[in-house]
Order: sequence, then C-alpha cells, then structure tokens
Amino acid sequence: MLKELHIKNIVLVKSASVYLGKGLNIITGETGAGKSVIIGSLNLVLGERASTSYIRKDEDKCSVVAVFDIADHPDVCDIITESGIDIEDNQLIIRRELAMNGTNRQYINDSPVSLAILKKIGTYLIDMHGQHDHQSLFHTATHRAFLDWFAHQENDVNVFHSLYLEYKSIQDRLQELEKNIQDSERQKSFWEYELKEIESAGLSPDEEDALNNEYSLLANAHEIAEKCFAINNALYEDENSILNGMGDIQRLLTELAKIDTFFTEYLEESHNISTLIEDLSDAVRRRGEASELNPQRQEELEKRIDLIERLKRKFKKTVPELIDYAEYLRSQLANEASQEDELDRLKKNAENIWNDLQQRADVISERRQKVRDSLAENIEKEFSRLGMKEARIRVAIDVLDEIGPYGKDKIEFLIAPNKGESWSPLRDSASGGEISRVMLALKSIFAGADNISAMVFDEIDVNIGGPVARDVGKRLWELADEHQVICITHLPQIASFAHHHYMVQKSVSDERTETTISKLNDDERITEISRMLGGDSLTTVTRLHAKELIEKSKK
Repeated sequence: MLKELHIKNIVLVKSASVYLGKGLNIITGETGAGKSVIIGSLNLVLGERASTSYIRKDEDKCSVVAVFDIADHPDVCDIITESGIDIEDNQLIIRRELAMNGTNRQYINDSPVSLAILKKIGTYLIDMHGQHDHQSLFHTATHRAFLDWFAHQENDVNVFHSLYLEYKSIQDRLQELEKNIQDSERQKSFWEYELKEIESAGLSPDEEDALNNEYSLLANAHEIAEKCFAINNALYEDENSILNGMGDIQRLLTELAKIDTFFTEYLEESHNISTLIEDLSDAVRRRGEASELNPQRQEELEKRIDLIERLKRKFKKTVPELIDYAEYLRSQLANEASQEDELDRLKKNAENIWNDLQQRADVISERRQKVRDSLAENIEKEFSRLGMKEARIRVAIDVLDEIGPYGKDKIEFLIAPNKGESWSPLRDSASGGEISRVMLALKSIFAGADNISAMVFDEIDVNIGGPVARDVGKRLWELADEHQVICITHLPQIASFAHHHYMVQKSVSDERTETTISKLNDDERITEISRMLGGDSLTTVTRLHAKELIEKSKK
C-alpha cells in the first residue's frame, strides 16, 4: 500500500505531501490545476525515465519520496534484501532525485539503486492505468496478453517468445551463411587454382635476392675470371708487378733507414703493404679460378626467376605479399568448410527448435481455448456491474497461417454492446465510454487474482457520465475493499464514493504559480463535489445535491 507521497519542485508543485489511506482515494481539481503531477511523480518512483522538464522553474533539482507498506509483498522483500538493503517495520521508502545538470539518483531506504530495480519492484507495488491504456484495447496484442494472463501461462508464452526469437535469429544466420557459401562456391575453384599455382612455386621470403645474385655471378663468369686474372698479374705475376715494385721500394727504404731512422717506421709499413698485396693477389686469383661457366645452372636460375617474375606480374604482388596471399586463400577455403559445418549444425538446431515451438504452440493454444469462455463470462459479469447488462463479449481465436512470436493463434476481443447487435471488433463498435468500462472490467479481473495492493486510475472516466459514471464509481469502491485504489477524476458521481478525498489547487503568490494538494474534510468534500456539479456557481441547491450524492454512495 502507498502510504505517503512527498513532492518537491516538480513542475508547479513547490512542496506537497499526500498521506494516503486504505480504500478509495479520490483526487480532484480544476482542469490545469496540476493533477497530472501526481501521476508523473508516481511514475518517477516506479522507475520511469525523466527529463529536466520535470524541475520547477528557477530550481536546481526536484525530488519525489514515496513510502510503501510492503507487509503483504514477500516478493518485493526478497528483491530488496537480495540487493543488500535493510527493511525495517515492513516499510519501503523510495526516493528519486533529478538535477538540472542531468544527474539522476534513486534510493531505496537511503541506499542507492538502479532504475531497473525500481521498475522491477514497481510491477508488484502499483498497477498504473493511464489514458494510453484505453487505446491499447484496440490492439489485438493486448487481447492476447490478457487471455494468456487469465490462463496463467504468461511465463510459458514468454519462454515461447524467446525460443521464437532464437529461431528467427538462426534463420537469419542460415540465410546469411547460404549466401556466403553460394558466393564462396563461385570463388572456390578460382581460389584453389590460385593457391595451387602459388604453392607449386614453393616461394620463400629471401629467395629472390639470392637467385638474382647467383644468376649475376654465372652470367658474368667469363668477365669475372678475366678481370681477376688481370688483377693478379698486375699485383703479382708480371715482371713489372706491383709486388716487384714494392721490393725495389723496400731496398731503398732499407738503405735510407741506415742513414736516417726517420725511414725505419715506413720500412715496416712497406712490408705490411707487400703482405696485403700478396693476400689480395691470392684472393683474386682463387676467385677467378672458381668463376667458371655453368650453363645448366644458369638456365635453371633463369627459369626460376622468370616464374617468380610472372607470378609477381600476374598477382601484382611482391614475393612476401604472394606468400601472405596464399595464406589468405587457405583461410578462405578453410572458412568455407567451417561455414558448411556451421550450416549443417544450425539447420539441425533450427529443426529442433521448430519442433519444440510447434509442441509448445499446441499446448498454449489448447489452454487459450479452455479459458476463453470463462474469461468472457467474467468480463460480462463486470459489464453488469458497470451498467452494460446487455453487452456481450467474445474471445475469438483463429489459427494463423504459420506460427508467430506468441504462438499459432490470432486473438481478438469482439463485442456486441447491445442486445441483437452482431459481433464486431472493439475498435469498430465500442464507444469511448464502453472502452473505459471494458478496461475497468479487465483491470478488476486482473486485480482479483494478482497480488497488486495499489491501483491507480487516471482518466478512467473519459467519455462517460450520469448513471454510467455512478456504476464506475461503485465498482471502484468495491475494488477498494481488497485493494488500495487511487483515482483522478472529473466526475462528481465517482468522487462521491471516496474514502479519502484530495483536492489539487493552483494559486499565484509573489508572481509565481504554485500547485498545492490537500486532504478534504467532510464539509470541504461537499464544497468540492458541489463545484464539480455546478461549476463556479456554488448554491445551496448544489451543496444539497452534493451531500445527497455522498450519502447515496455510502449505501
């Protein structure tokens, strides 16, 4: 049960506290006074997203505090304690704060929590009915949800829905794989041909430089030998060789060193030079002797180099790039094989899920068929309570051409509002007032079986009035025997049934408009209902009428 609601700096409300009681809590006020602030504030504490537009002008932040008694809600207690939050005296205090800088904080019993937690516990605490819920009755998805709830198979349908989404996801993946495999099949032989061509070449990263170097040596073997022998002759073999010349120089340096020690050092250097000349001559001679023609090896090298050059031109790649490309081709061919394996696996998985879906769809459909007449009977009983004694409702179930996300059935509520009329969809034949009462009937059935302690109705009185409004008020009053009911209304016939009556007023002070919320005593109730009956002209007659309306509602 919602015990208290404290609102601060939200829209036109500077500060307001509402202490709610058991039974039927009615909230009234002139149009534009700010009654919607209460609904907005409740939505905030129940985890709805919010923007800074909630914050009162010239204020930095706004806040809402809601106090609940959760003695009858073990599920909520479990969620709270699992979150590591202490509960005292079965009291739950939810606080939501929103700052102009966009900071959004929420607390349960002064411990910070996520919006997801608020939303989760909110489904147990309050059932909200707003204006959009009327329109939802025009959608067959709402009809299906109500029927499955009545059949106590919401969890089974949710499991079915998850399996169906998984099946569709697999189907999408299968289509993608089949397309990829088709594309790969067109490429496969080409990839295999290219890979075979590159692999047969047996390329290595550093091979090209080694081949070119060896080929250059063989192609120039005669020239190398000729020049090496010429160098050797000039250094060593010829009569006038450099080495012989160095011998003459050394003899002269020997004679000079005997005269002047200055030349001793250079005599030693000349011996070193002679040694170097001998080494160079020997190395060049041996290299020239080793450099010989090998036409067979040269031809092999030419063919190898030509092959590599042809591959480089064909693929427009260097040798290292060709090696990388071959690895890419291997991965593509391996991926195609793995895709085919995945395709087979997914096909089997899809078949198993589809068979499971068919079995589940049969079970779900059978339960729907079993309870649809009972649901219709329950709704018609509620119709009688709401002044629609001749109205009939039918839960139509048709088999779809193929299984859908919630089974194999198309479900739609059909209504015959008056005796003798044929069945028609709600969206085609139900008036605005009838739609309000259909929704109230469904909510009443829902509340009777579910552990929702508080029900909030905003605009349940749309498009109704007179005796119908009184029937709606009476049904709300009856619901309030087992549930706390909070109802915002414009109709005196409904307001007269209140156990607790609150009025929302708008006033101007210091050039600022402010909304206040106050609980009415008996005399103030008469005045407010009198205003609702007669507008601005409050007379003795309207007050008497208001008093009679209240007294009549107590009977």
